Amino acid sequence: MGRQREQFVTRIDSKGQEIIQGNFWELAGKRGRPKRIDLIYRSELDVKRNSRNKQARSKIEQHSLLVKLYNEKLADLTERDEYETVEQNEKQLVSNLMEEWLNYVELKGSGGKQTKIQYQSTVKYYLEAVGDHIIEEYDYKKYLALLKHLKTTPNNGEYFV
Repeated sequence: MGRQREQFVTRIDSKGQEIIQGNFWELAGKRGRPKRIDLIYRSELDVKRNSRNKQARSKIEQHSLLVKLYNEKLADLTERDEYETVEQNEKQLVSNLMEEWLNYVELKGSGGKQTKIQYQSTVKYYLEAVGDHIIEEYDYKKYLALLKHLKTTPNNGEYFV
């Protein structure tokens, strides 16, 4: 039986204060170690403050607060990871991005058979005209090369933009 995965751990900061950290197993690295992120100081977790006084939190309230903080941080980290993935995709080859686009269109079910044929033709003609490159290299010259290619290429019954 494997070791139980702890969701929360504590650490002591440089000032000697105890901090509760979240073990984000959902974001574990290649070695299977969770990403650990500070959530709250123990002193803030133990006591809730209102406008008049301080009141001790029950264990259930503490756990509920930790789970809330954990979920908020996880949502933030997931959103950030998705943004970084988009940034990474900008450095991908156009052919890969176009393939992802065609797969997305097919999964989404938008358009009919003719639309799919048109999109596939567009991808084919673009790659014939310009060749594969990273998306960051797209410029006006590539656009003009595609237009020139489309004007000089018979469509053989295919559709293209």
